[in-house]
Amino acid sequence: MMRTSLLRKANLIYLAILVLVLASCEGNKGYTINGTVQGDVENAKVYLQKRDFISQVIIDSTLINDGKFLLEGMVEYPGLYTIIIDRTPEGEASNPKYKNVSHFYLENSDITFEGDINTLPGFYYNAKRKSVPATIKGSMAQTLKDNYEKQVKPLNAQLNELNQRYVNEYLTPYIKDGTENVELGIEITNKEKKINALLLDKKLAFIRNNTHSIVAFDFVSYFFTAMYVDFTVEEIDEMVDWLANDWQETPLFEQLRKQAEAAKRVALGEEFKDIELLNRDGELVKLSTLIEPGKFNMLEFWASWCGPCRGEIPHLKRVHEEYKDKGFNIISISVDSRDKDWKKAMEEEGMVWTQLRDPNGMDGEVKSVYNVLGVPTCIVLDKENRIYKTNMRGAYLDGFLKQEID
Repeated sequence: MMRTSLLRKANLIYLAILVLVLASCEGNKGYTINGTVQGDVENAKVYLQKRDFISQVIIDSTLINDGKFLLEGMVEYPGLYTIIIDRTPEGEASNPKYKNVSHFYLENSDITFEGDINTLPGFYYNAKRKSVPATIKGSMAQTLKDNYEKQVKPLNAQLNELNQRYVNEYLTPYIKDGTENVELGIEITNKEKKINALLLDKKLAFIRNNTHSIVAFDFVSYFFTAMYVDFTVEEIDEMVDWLANDWQETPLFEQLRKQAEAAKRVALGEEFKDIELLNRDGELVKLSTLIEPGKFNMLEFWASWCGPCRGEIPHLKRVHEEYKDKGFNIISISVDSRDKDWKKAMEEEGMVWTQLRDPNGMDGEVKSVYNVLGVPTCIVLDKENRIYKTNMRGAYLDGFLKQEID
């Protein structure tokens, strides 16, 4: 009897250990991506690429056989990845025109990928080509993202329609023959601002309700690393706090904290940062010596090689003449690396207002202090020299001036 009891106990212990082992194995289960692609794709290469803010790294690859492919592995955290299908013919150098890309959230689960090579999104956008995203199932994060996109689709459709109107009815006539319909431009951009505000409210609500998800985490991260940081320091700290309980023990959260600290330098309400720049005479001067007190000062970052920057200059010339004595001062700051290119462009464009250049171009303090990741970039300082408005170009700038000065 005692021996039977001992055997029973031994069996129970064994079963308990087996359950733990199986649970452990299940917990360490990685991902599988079973792909089906229609069209002429035999022996095409398939790459799995990790996308983050530092680099884009290929982590796995395979070939398509009979219209199918399989990728297997394991990720430490769910994240945004890209499947690249490369149909470059044998013997030719890899070329983007032969590549199709599909972005999605990868996690450790069984995932299916279905698409038609004739309609999968290309490496570059082509308005003449029908584009149908791949159907990707099995990732909870991707499903959450898809559901969010469905919710905001009507608002994005309205925004796209307004953007098209802005291009067709305001921007194109201005570029073609100099016809500037200021009132129409302001009307369209005011509508755009209202829709953008609704979209922001929905995104913030999504983040608060899904703090555990990598999708919400990435939304916050994008806010902090975008060209413009349209939040105050208090709002930035609040968003970090939303994610703290779910993410603070991970390396990702430490990265987010660093992004948040960088974003705070150019947050709304922060005082401008003084830097040294070259003037027309080649002298280093402090930015603070050229900011006019008691006025709205706009820091307008540009370059001679930037087409949209050059296209905006006639508008800036008109604004300068109309508002220079009404309380608005423009300071244009070039990120040209070559002095002669800068000076040639200023002469060609007749830029008579304050002109400066970062001596280190795009690698100088304009980037490290003001977070200028691309041009054109515009930042308006209020009368107390604090960051007040961003992205003030075209009719957006006209609307601001009409509201604040006229």
